[in-house]
Amino acid sequence: MMSVDGGPLYSGWLFLNGSETPHGPMKSDKEMEESLVSSLKHIPKIASSRFSRRLPMCAPYTLTHGDLNIGNIVVKDGELAGILVWEYAGYFPVWWEYVATKIGFDEDDAEWKALLSEHLHPFDQAAGLDFYSLSKTCNLDERGQTLLNLLINENK
Repeated sequence: MMSVDGGPLYSGWLFLNGSETPHGPMKSDKEMEESLVSSLKHIPKIASSRFSRRLPMCAPYTLTHGDLNIGNIVVKDGELAGILVWEYAGYFPVWWEYVATKIGFDEDDAEWKALLSEHLHPFDQAAGLDFYSLSKTCNLDERGQTLLNLLINENK
């Protein structure tokens, strides 16, 4: 996984440590898994280890815009006129753009992303959404807390 110019990926949404922090290029799902799980430092190690086994395969790596929100879409006379802000584009896990449609900035963006997700391959988004739920540092939402409890108590 890499940027369109073969360099590192920049994604504050996927890697959660700021959009200016480089990641990769990565040559394997294992490298991606390690990078993602490393941002879950606030949860017990046993839980992050068990979570890593839930991540879906990344291949085939897919050209992804990386910031496809309503503010980056230009429409003229009811037709798509352009897509702006390509600096976060790269070859990401095949499921990433679909998972990213579940992250809305406001009501308009959430509505746009719901429409967009209807036109993308419906990958299992559970692992991606679980990752976001676990990533909310000390303020886990209900989904994150439920998952954390499940991961800690797995095999008990």
